[in-house]
Amino acid sequence: MSDQPMYAIQARGLHGDDRPHRRFEDMARDYLEEIRKVQPEGPYLLGGFSGGGITAFEMAQQLEASGEKAAAVVLLDTPITHTPSANLLQRLWIVGTRLKRDGFQFLLEWPRKRLAWELKRRQQKRSPQQRDLAPAEFRSEMIQDGFVEALSHYELRPYSGKMTLFRPPLDTTFRLPGGVIADCYREIQNPYNHWTPFAKGGIDCFEVTGDHDSMVLELHVRVLGDKVCQVLSDAQDAIAKRKA
Repeated sequence: MSDQPMYAIQARGLHGDDRPHRRFEDMARDYLEEIRKVQPEGPYLLGGFSGGGITAFEMAQQLEASGEKAAAVVLLDTPITHTPSANLLQRLWIVGTRLKRDGFQFLLEWPRKRLAWELKRRQQKRSPQQRDLAPAEFRSEMIQDGFVEALSHYELRPYSGKMTLFRPPLDTTFRLPGGVIADCYREIQNPYNHWTPFAKGGIDCFEVTGDHDSMVLELHVRVLGDKVCQVLSDAQDAIAKRKA
């Protein structure tokens, strides 16, 4: 796959005066327009890291709506838009587990950690204009705010094609009754990052080394790269067979 070209699309608004996207539908439309300048016709191999995978997913949806198909949709540890959190009974079970493990020290520490979490949440909700940021930081904050807004508006719908997910080992901080797993933030974990209901054409999942951030960095990225290359190679083979 050394001769396989790959193009990365820069988020709008990072440089210049353009305003960042605030809807995934708009991102996907504009990104497909850029891609078609390089490759007017498919099949296309699409992918994205973390939240960028949602954009790739929407691009595949728009291609399908126009009568085309994505030959591959690769998600690099992409979560769904609203990852489910532990319900009330599960949270109570977690509190009981923490009490057994840490004793009453847990109850003494909880108000301090809760206050720190609330202060951080309020800081994140403030607009970039209210923060003292350098120009580059200001642009990044604007893009982040646009992305968060896009998340709140985007409604996932089933995609008929096949998808491929690469993710690090699951965070199994809490093992709840019924075989349910929750991470340290009490979000419910799923081997397919909860994408299965939206992958009508099936979804393959590959576990890679590292964590969410380091999986795309040395040395872990070599493991990821080898596996992604194999998926793309298989997709190219399938394209060649259809054309034969």
